[in-house]
Amino acid sequence: MEKGKELALLNHLRASLGEVEPAILEAYWNEEKQSCSRQDLIKKVNLIISILCMMMWKCLGGEKWKR
Repeated sequence: MEKGKELALLNHLRASLGEVEPAILEAYWNEEKQSCSRQDLIKKVNLIISILCMMMWKCLGGEKWKR
């Protein structure tokens, strides 16, 4: 795989961002409303994760990767 290093770095970034969501929930949890007051941040993080997945897919030339 000629783009293995790039793919590994994108995957590392994607996985690291996946760990951000629980931290956002913890930091902005509103106990009274039983919800996160910064859903916008969670949506942005999820959007970036989706974009990274698309970039990984493009790195593979559109082929599926094994998880």
